[in-house]
Amino acid sequence: MTEKPRALPNVIWAPLAGQD
Repeated sequence: MTEKPRALPNVIWAPLAGQD
């Protein structure tokens, strides 16, 4: 799990802003 911290918010924003 050495991915950039941007992947985290991206996965969290997906379900959060999944209303798109």
